[in-house]
Amino acid sequence: MKKQMVGLVMAVALLLPGLSASATEWQETPNLSQEMVELDEVEVTQSMEMAEDEVTALEMTSVTGGASMEQASKINVGKEYLSRTGSQEGNVWYKFTTSSQGTWHTVTFKNLRSNGWMNIQIYNSIGERLVNRDVWENQTYSSSHRLKSNTQYYLKIWNGHGQAGNYSMSVNQLEDGVQDVKEQALPIQERGVYTTELCSDGDVDWYVIRPSYQGKYAIDIQGLSGGVNLEIYTEYDEKLGSKTVGSNSNNSILLHLDAGQVYYLKVSKDWWDIGNYRFCVSNYFPYTDIPQQMGYWKYDSAKFVSDREIMQGISGTSSFQPDAQLTRGMFVTILYRMAGEPYYSSSAKFSDVSYGAYYYNAVRWAYSNNIVSGYSDGRFGVNDPITREQIAKMLYQFGYSQGHNVNERANINSFTDLYAVNGWGVEYFRWAVAAKMISGKANGNGTYRLDPQGYATRAECAKMIQVFLQKYT
Repeated sequence: MKKQMVGLVMAVALLLPGLSASATEWQETPNLSQEMVELDEVEVTQSMEMAEDEVTALEMTSVTGGASMEQASKINVGKEYLSRTGSQEGNVWYKFTTSSQGTWHTVTFKNLRSNGWMNIQIYNSIGERLVNRDVWENQTYSSSHRLKSNTQYYLKIWNGHGQAGNYSMSVNQLEDGVQDVKEQALPIQERGVYTTELCSDGDVDWYVIRPSYQGKYAIDIQGLSGGVNLEIYTEYDEKLGSKTVGSNSNNSILLHLDAGQVYYLKVSKDWWDIGNYRFCVSNYFPYTDIPQQMGYWKYDSAKFVSDREIMQGISGTSSFQPDAQLTRGMFVTILYRMAGEPYYSSSAKFSDVSYGAYYYNAVRWAYSNNIVSGYSDGRFGVNDPITREQIAKMLYQFGYSQGHNVNERANINSFTDLYAVNGWGVEYFRWAVAAKMISGKANGNGTYRLDPQGYATRAECAKMIQVFLQKYT
């Protein structure tokens, strides 16, 4: 429930003081493992790369502890104190009083010695122990607690090894920045990277987001120290997914979200110790060979079919290969996915369609629904590049088999290469042009061609599929 949040700009670690309802947006999909400067972040154990003789140069207030709880030395909330143990084994005591406003407080203890451990204990006003923790040399320990207002608490420092050395300590009040209830959830933005912390085992942080884009999103969560649970809900309290991460690990929830709908993120602790975490909600687009620019037709079309798991990238790579040729086997598999991969009964036997191949069911289903017929030599041509003319036919036949109205027709006499269209293909092109599946390729002189025998690229296929689904579904 912390207090400070940080928006991270690509390639620049920029600290923004105060919790902001809108973090800085990324220009590309963020990577939560990227190194980042933290603001008031607390690590349970971190190295102190500082020579002991340099400690006195720090701006701290020197203090000497009392010999017992009754003789405890007073320290103030919000200040850092420096003290030193003697060479004898023993305890020293400090006391502090919480304010009238605060509940959450963080106690930070740094063992500045070069060797030997020390022990810190925290007690409430009636002598109940809240914390008992050993802290090794050059290490820092922090714990956060919900404390009563206007109440006295105690710190007990034990020099277990009986070795002299410096230590520092501070008590800081945490100001609530993220609410514990869904009704007061903090609004966040897409691609904003937020860093904050949970204060104790019972703390919960709620966030709310309205996606601007319909499609697949990645909700990334990284545990910076301690374990963190991430859950996502609809506005009707339907749980869509959850992930748990440990310290210095990360994970993602991949979900299809609808533009303009309300979604809630709930973050809670999983394990003991401070729950520092970082998270981001971003459009999920795994391909690196298409610029992620909304309005660029290749990106919009590839994301459309990728979000709906109709077309996927090249297996084993992070590439979509938008300009690569599409095969007949690939295209018929796409149509099969669009149909929901239904049950079929088919006696189709093509010499080049092997049982178990990724296109096996798709080809047999398409044949049983009169979408494809194959070649006269008994082959389907699974690995042959598909032509624009063949796509026009298959899309038409697919639409007809699905019960869509495919009666539109356009006059295509103005296309300069109409002569290159096979006789059987003319009606399919008339429909495809009327339905805006195909608009033609510019000749450079104000005229257009259909390019019926030209091979379709994966990006062109994605565009046609996008237009088809937006028109008929």
